[in-house]
Amino acid sequence: MTLLQFRGLTPLGTLQQRLVALLAYEKVTHYAAAQIVLNRELERQNATLCRTTSLSPNAAWEQALAERRTATRPCPPATLLNLHLALHLKRRVNADHQIDFLGQSWHIAPTKRSSITLIHHPLRQFWAVTHAPAPPINTWPEILGNYSL
Repeated sequence: MTLLQFRGLTPLGTLQQRLVALLAYEKVTHYAAAQIVLNRELERQNATLCRTTSLSPNAAWEQALAERRTATRPCPPATLLNLHLALHLKRRVNADHQIDFLGQSWHIAPTKRSSITLIHHPLRQFWAVTHAPAPPINTWPEILGNYSL
C-alpha cells in the first residue's frame, strides 16, 4: 500500500493525523522512509482489537462483507479524476459571458445560465462548467471554458 492509496482509508482521519505526528517524530525526510513508517503503522492498526466488538479492522470488514453491510463503490474512471479531485465553486455569469475569478475576468462560451460551477485545481487550472456533477452519474457537464493558471 502506498501513501497515496492510504488516504481516506480510515474513518475520521484518525490514522492520518497520527501518521503526520509519527513522521515528524521520526524525522522522516524522504518517501522510502515514510513508506516504512506507514507499513509498520498499518500493521499495528490492523492488529488492534476494537474494545466494543473485539474485532480487528480487517475482521470487521470481512464480517461486514459477509453480512452485505458495505456500501463501497469503484473508483471513478481516470478521465473523471480531475472532476472529483477538485474544488467546486459557484460563480455568477456576467452579461458579456465572463466570470470573475482570482481577481480577473475570464471569457466563457455563451450560456443562458446566470450561474455556473468552477472545477478548480488550485495553482494549476480550472474549468467553467454548466453545473456541478451529481452522483450517481458523475459525468463531465458541458465545459464552457478551460484555463491553465
